[in-house]
Amino acid sequence: MKKLKKIGWAILSIATMTSCKKYDPPVVSTTADVYISGYTFTASNALVGTYWKNGTPVIVPGTRQIKSIAKAGADLYLLSDSGYWKNNVYTAIPDIGGTYYMLVSGNDVYVTAGFNSPAGAAAYWKNGVLVSLPPQMLAALPFPSVPYLYL
Repeated sequence: MKKLKKIGWAILSIATMTSCKKYDPPVVSTTADVYISGYTFTASNALVGTYWKNGTPVIVPGTRQIKSIAKAGADLYLLSDSGYWKNNVYTAIPDIGGTYYMLVSGNDVYVTAGFNSPAGAAAYWKNGVLVSLPPQMLAALPFPSVPYLYL
């Protein structure tokens, strides 16, 4: 009986040691780029639109501020007060009344505007075409005086 117990413990010990393996967690790539929009000041204290890619500033001549950034695949979109850049090609937004935010979905480019839009209320542009929001939609907002519309 003692011999049987020793054999049993030996088999159990061998099975336990051979079934335990070291856990190797999967390797995760952390190569995503980080973009931040904003502005910097020139030596003469003037604003100049700037964005940062992975902490490195990129100056955008001819604008005072980069308000929003959208990335869609390989395309980079930068929003300013009067239009946007797609891969360094500028597109003016007609009837501009002030921009706030940009969203790209497929081939569609959406830009939001505030109460100072040409329609006199909150609006957005889809591919350069102005779409005004009805006043009753704004009245339902908890803070109707906030001049921002987010997509």
